[in-house]
This record gives sequence, C-alpha cells and structure tokens, in this order.
Amino acid sequence: MAPLSRRGFLAGLGGLGTAAVLASCGYFRPGDTLQRARDAGFITVGHSGIAPFSFYDESLAGPNPLTGAAVAVDRAVFAKLGVPEVRGVSTQLADLIPGLLAGRYDAICTNLAITPGRCPLVAFGEPVFRSEPALLVPAGNPMRLSDYESALLAPARVGAITGSIEAEQLAALGIVSTSVDTPAAAMVAMRDQRVDACALNAVALAWMVEHDALSPVEVTSRFTPVLDGAAWLGASATAFRPADTTLLQAYNEQLAKLDPVKILSLTGEFGIAEGDLPEPWMSTAALCG
Repeated sequence: MAPLSRRGFLAGLGGLGTAAVLASCGYFRPGDTLQRARDAGFITVGHSGIAPFSFYDESLAGPNPLTGAAVAVDRAVFAKLGVPEVRGVSTQLADLIPGLLAGRYDAICTNLAITPGRCPLVAFGEPVFRSEPALLVPAGNPMRLSDYESALLAPARVGAITGSIEAEQLAALGIVSTSVDTPAAAMVAMRDQRVDACALNAVALAWMVEHDALSPVEVTSRFTPVLDGAAWLGASATAFRPADTTLLQAYNEQLAKLDPVKILSLTGEFGIAEGDLPEPWMSTAALCG
C-alpha cells in the first residue's frame, strides 16, 4: 500500500520548536558521535516523558530509571553498537528538536512522528511504532466523540500537548486546541473541565488511563485522521542530528535485525501489540515524502 499525500499538511511546519531552531545561531557540530558514545559507555537521549514510550520510573533501582517501549528498543540497538547504557534528558515535547540540534543529547528517543515538516530538521531512523491518535473523554463519552471531525462538529474543546503531531493535526483542521505541556496536565485539564477531550497517541492514552484508575475518563478507539482529503497514516522513530550519518546508518543496520517478534518481546510489557508496529510500506523515505 502506498502512502497517501500529506504535502498539504505540515507543508511549511517543522513542529517542535521550528522557529527556535531557525533562529538559533547554528547547528551543533557533533564529530563522531557514535565513537564518542562507545568511548564513554553511554549515549544520552532526549525524551518528553510520554509513557509508555519513554519515561522515568522511580521504582527502578539505580541512578538511571529511564524506561519505556522506545527506550527498550533503543537500548537493544545501542548495545549491539557497543554502547551499553542509554541515559535520558527530560524536556518538553516542543523543545526536543532544538535540544538535539544544540547538543544537549545525541538522539531523540520517544514516540516522535515522522512528518515532512520535521524531516529537514532531523535525521529519522527507520520507523519503530505506528502513530495513531485517540481521544481522552469523560467516562461515558457524553458528547459521543470519536475523531477530529466529531470534535469539530460538536463543537468540543480539545486539548493537545504543545508541539505534538495531534496539535498540528487539529490546527490543520481549523480546531483551536488548548495547549498542555504533559499527559498529566491533559488529565488535570479534563478533571477541571477546561476541555471536553484531549488528543494524544492512542497507546499513550491507554497507558495513562490504566495507571490512573481514579480519574473518571475513558479512551475512544484509535482513528485515522483525514487531512486535505487524504488519510494520514503515520509512524514514529528515533531521531538524530542530520550530521550524524555514521550513527544513523549503524543504528538502522542494527534495528533492521530486530524482527517484529523480538520488538514485541522487548515492548510487550509496555502495552505494545502487533497492531502498533509499522506496516511494511512505512519507511522513513516514504513518510518524509
């Protein structure tokens, strides 16, 4: 199946702090990042704390409680590259790409969707997970929301994390969203009735509701957004600086050796199922457009 056109959507958007990137004094010049990580015994990754993909679990022993589905895959890949440890730097989603280019960390390890607007800014590895949204709604779904179109027609007040693909999709459809910084802030906005729904990755919402049994909310079925008359079918990947070609090539070579069975064995504890893995046609080249 060939990807449908998404050029009308995000045609001029880089997302995730594009203005800050373009206004910066220049790109970080990394040298041989892979060799530096091998020598140090660790690589530092940026993440936005969105469970179950990359987050801190304080119940884990040791000084580095970073965990999650994306982290588990990247740990396996980097271990094969001679880098035994993955350390994390937490930042807001909108600041991930500027932080990478400024050299605060050497990769972005979270559920970062591959889009034509982001591809000129970072070098994406090959896709690891599908990127599909759902809506967080009050228990019983009183407004009968099911997707962006139903939210537009209701009309519903929708929250989204600043810099997320969901916020960009809502804007492309003319839906003015309420910005929140984290999934936890989205839950608070729901409880305070400042929004009628929140849009986020379907897997992340399912995890959030499962681990917050006290909040009277539920998650709709995941859906495929329709933007500019075309279905948006997306996936996410780890991202690197464009100059880090050696690291990107080595990463992709080792990632390709992890078949779906192995990836599910690494990520199953985080709620990842076979349907959350990319379809065969979902390459980075196809999704960058």
